[in-house]
Amino acid sequence: MFSFQQYINSGEKSPEKPVITVQSNTPIVIPENMAVESYITTNIASIAPEQPVLGGKWYVTSVAVDTSSKTANIEYEDGHIQGKAKVIYTFDGTVVTVVKTEKVS
Repeated sequence: MFSFQQYINSGEKSPEKPVITVQSNTPIVIPENMAVESYITTNIASIAPEQPVLGGKWYVTSVAVDTSSKTANIEYEDGHIQGKAKVIYTFDGTVVTVVKTEKVS
């Protein structure tokens, strides 16, 4: 059940604008494909099978999750080089764990 509480921010920034907080006793369920994509995007530095070059940092350009085979094909780059990899993962409903990462040419 949701309960909404509205209050006025008494700070100096914008006291006339209301702020709404939401409290819920219902757990939020995130679909597996969204959880995996978010995990990979956030943790690409430790998932990518190679190191970025010239001081670059990896960022994800594409993620395709296949929940039936528990794999994801990812593309990433650091601004200098690009990479592709296949990720094998597990998902227990809340936690994503990358089991293996294979570089794809």
